[in-house]
Amino acid sequence: MSAIWQDWIWSVGCNPFSVTSQGWHISQFQSDTIARSYIITTLEESIQLVNSAIHLLVMEHTMENTFGLFQGQERELVNKYNHVVSLWRRVSTVTGELRYVDALRLLYILEEASKG
Repeated sequence: MSAIWQDWIWSVGCNPFSVTSQGWHISQFQSDTIARSYIITTLEESIQLVNSAIHLLVMEHTMENTFGLFQGQERELVNKYNHVVSLWRRVSTVTGELRYVDALRLLYILEEASKG
């Protein structure tokens, strides 16, 4: 366990002798790296959820008894999809402007919208 901990500390720059470290405090570089990683992971998970939902719809056979049900939900599904895509764009734009705190705030909304 000690060797693993030591390797992890060294790899993330928490070693006091590391160029990227300021002792045991997280540097701005490290904080930005963590934020970018979280943003990318959340975007990827959201995209996978939406693609899975689309795949389920594609696999659904069109039948007379289910068509009416789908048609009644069509507007809501399209609105939810457009909302999620809009959030993807906003998160990407804000991240591209290096406004990581603002992007992280949007991720909670994105996670909820992706599950809806």
